[in-house]
Amino acid sequence: MSTQVPQGQVVSLLGPNGAGKSTLIDLILGPTSPDAGEVRISGMSPADAVRTGTIGAMLRSTALLDDATVSELVGMVNSLHRHPLGVPETLQRAGIADLASRRSTRLSGGQRQRVAYALAIAGDPDVLVLDEPTAAMDVASRHAFWASLREVSANGRTVLFATHHLAEAEEFADRVIFMQDGRIIADGTVTDVQDLAAGRE
Repeated sequence: MSTQVPQGQVVSLLGPNGAGKSTLIDLILGPTSPDAGEVRISGMSPADAVRTGTIGAMLRSTALLDDATVSELVGMVNSLHRHPLGVPETLQRAGIADLASRRSTRLSGGQRQRVAYALAIAGDPDVLVLDEPTAAMDVASRHAFWASLREVSANGRTVLFATHHLAEAEEFADRVIFMQDGRIIADGTVTDVQDLAAGRE
């Protein structure tokens, strides 16, 4: 399969479990190498994009240090980047300033997801990749998360997020890539994909 995502676009990877969304994200981030062809992010290999902070990622499960506060976690990740946002700015953009002094062991599932999002944006990346970012979030957390992501994309950042929820893609994505059995079977606006799927289950 071959596809390109232009700068500043918000793209949703949509598809059922096992469709290949997470595998594609692994290819983009570098843990998995393609059998053929190549992956380029802003002209760089995935490894170089990660190393330079060009790309940031929020995966489905993120391990957090048990004894650290949210502020300490964000500070640690900020220190790894050449041009970090800084701890206060990262917390504010992620909408978790109120959790700054809370230890990771006292976070709910949804709050852990929000912290993982903060860690993903700490380096102020040009490209943000999110694998089912709203998993475990309650309704209020989802609203706050998407509001934050809108601000990120409004500043010209490229966003790619995987989801099972067509409603999320419909509300937040400029473009939908629908995957099944490791292949892209539809690529276009939400309306394009809905029209293609009309009458099907």
